[in-house]
Amino acid sequence: MSNSDALARRKALLVTQSEVDRTRVSVAAQELRWQVLPPRIQGGDGSERSRLLAARLVGLAVPLLGANRSLRVVRTLSMAIVAYRVVRRLLRR
Repeated sequence: MSNSDALARRKALLVTQSEVDRTRVSVAAQELRWQVLPPRIQGGDGSERSRLLAARLVGLAVPLLGANRSLRVVRTLSMAIVAYRVVRRLLRR
């Protein structure tokens, strides 16, 4: 085996690994978008607009922050929103 054959195999391996990584990132981004903006948008009370805005923000955050960090941010924000809604409902009663 010559040095050029080993180099060509290594190059092919790196190209394949980068394609797999790119596919994983796109799948993670799509899953994140589906969590924020489900395929069926329900309600006509302005929720569609806010969900579209959230989907755009996620679409921007994933390339900038990375998939794992974006997922953590979205989870934290969703828990904060749930806590806010619970407190707001308890205070209304």
